[in-house]
Amino acid sequence: MDADTTSNGVNSATTHMPTDVHMRWIFALLTRIDLLCSADEMNSLRSLARTCLALIAIIRRRKAETPSPSARSTHDELADTEKDPDSSGTGTCATHLNYEGDSKTLSECSMWMVFCAVTCIWGQRDLWNDAEETLR
Repeated sequence: MDADTTSNGVNSATTHMPTDVHMRWIFALLTRIDLLCSADEMNSLRSLARTCLALIAIIRRRKAETPSPSARSTHDELADTEKDPDSSGTGTCATHLNYEGDSKTLSECSMWMVFCAVTCIWGQRDLWNDAEETLR
């Protein structure tokens, strides 16, 4: 039996949203990568950049769906951080998306920093086309 499956067959894996601290670590690790990368390494960097784009799209979607902070109740804010099962039966533990940028949240800016590092430092400028399509 899979480690993520309980005795009744339900998938019990949890997914955690990265935070700004995670993005700082990723950015710091990117500074240690050589400018000349193998094809596999470049593929990993491109996947990282595309993942950042996907997270930016999620942040923007949630920001558009969420009422202004003054209109939200404390109950709504607590509900954002609670563990809720999604439609696949996998539990998710979503990080509260606070747009002021404290270290326990995920800001769009931190995702752009990682994305821009990959596109500019390693010359993957074609990823800007992906960004345009993803964020349309």
